[in-house]
Amino acid sequence: MDVFEIILFSLLSKRAKSIAKRICWYILDIHLTSEGDPQIWLKLPTHPGLDFVIDYNKQYESFAYPGFQSSLKGPSAVHYLVLHDNGNCIEDMKQMVEHICEVFRSPISDIRIFDESLIEWIIKFQPTIGHLWIRDGIISSVNTLDRIFKYLKVTEHFGLQSTPIDKQFQIAEPIPARSIFVRNSFWLTLPSILNGTNSHILVYDSKLTSKDINTILKEWQKGSKLRHLEFLEIEFVQDHTSHSELLDGLKWTESDGNDGRPTTVILFSLLSKRTKSFAKLIRWNLLDIHMTSEGDPQIWFKLPNAPGLDWVIDYNKQEEASVYPVFQSSLKGPSAVHYLVLHNNGNCIDDMKKMVEHICEVFRSPISDIREESLIEWIIKFQPIIRRVWICKDVISSVKTLDRMFKSLKVTEVFGLGPILTDEAFQVTEPIPSRCISFWKSYWLTLPSILNGSNSHIFLYDSNLTAKDINTLLMEWQMGAKLQNLEFLKIEYVAR
Repeated sequence: MDVFEIILFSLLSKRAKSIAKRICWYILDIHLTSEGDPQIWLKLPTHPGLDFVIDYNKQYESFAYPGFQSSLKGPSAVHYLVLHDNGNCIEDMKQMVEHICEVFRSPISDIRIFDESLIEWIIKFQPTIGHLWIRDGIISSVNTLDRIFKYLKVTEHFGLQSTPIDKQFQIAEPIPARSIFVRNSFWLTLPSILNGTNSHILVYDSKLTSKDINTILKEWQKGSKLRHLEFLEIEFVQDHTSHSELLDGLKWTESDGNDGRPTTVILFSLLSKRTKSFAKLIRWNLLDIHMTSEGDPQIWFKLPNAPGLDWVIDYNKQEEASVYPVFQSSLKGPSAVHYLVLHNNGNCIDDMKKMVEHICEVFRSPISDIREESLIEWIIKFQPIIRRVWICKDVISSVKTLDRMFKSLKVTEVFGLGPILTDEAFQVTEPIPSRCISFWKSYWLTLPSILNGSNSHIFLYDSNLTAKDINTLLMEWQMGAKLQNLEFLKIEYVAR
């Protein structure tokens, strides 16, 4: 039984609920939010790429509910159970969540407060929670904010958008969350920060003075307070004395400007052949290496033991060459990205290839993902087996390039291909051996290619397949003779 089947079964009667409660299910990761509609997001630890969402909406007549929908993007899928919003969906959602928590013996891990009534409910139902986000303008009184701090314990991440409350209100007690993010934070005082155990602090529109921030930095530097602090960002109004007061009495130490690990190892290994040899002798964790272009050519890499942390080598030419290399970091909630910014000297694609070859050799790690057409010939020679390839639209301009990809590059997980810039007659009849394929302008993909494949997820757009071809696919799948791994099929074609 999947998550929805368990929930629907347990709702049939008291006896069905009692039976469902006796079974030892996996603990669910439960999130409450509102992405347009009020939603309950559910995730199983055994299925990291799969989400189950209960969505309350009123787009259709009430008799059309419940509805089941699915969406797929690459290797990730979301299954929806759509219930009718009868005008009282907030109360319905609360009761549903209480029921799910009881059946699965699972706590709520994350709540995005989009309605003020959810605050009193969560205080009574589950006064300790991992993640709490309160949206802009939801809290309208000092009393509500005070009750949150007194009666609700947030252990991981506390986020609060702007609150139109009395400007005289202040908090002197620490907020016991690992990470805090507060806008319009005029009410957050120096003692609250100094006496806290937070590791990440981001506060905006603060009333703290430059002298207060100097005190925070001094106490952190001495080690007497703020011992867990890793990241601090305070936005406050400066005056002509701010700069000197901020720096007064601080002890400066030399730093390379980043927290180390992969970037430190990479820079060390680039010093000489000998340091590279030393670096290769050590057994590092395997890196998850991605090559992409988010404006600038970039190499993204991730460690398996640091799920919320990414390192990025970025090539750009915004500054003079003498400024590089540059170290930067960005933080959003509990996740962080550390950047090593290198100079784009006009030959950055070749520089990026050499850097990736070096990283793969030092960390003994393969590339897992590329999203750049100019890398195709190189990846075929350097690593002809890869997990994921995404080629953006309008970048492949010849049939020869496409043919070479299919013949010489084996993509095991996800193969995504945008529209190609050619009108040449071209057809593929051999199967494409990727678990998931997603092709735009897929007129070149033929029925035999699909029928004889082992794909589990197929997305085809602008297809030349006919209704009869698709009927053949469905009949062969239904008989079980072919397409035995197929889980999801979407074909957009011109009906004739």
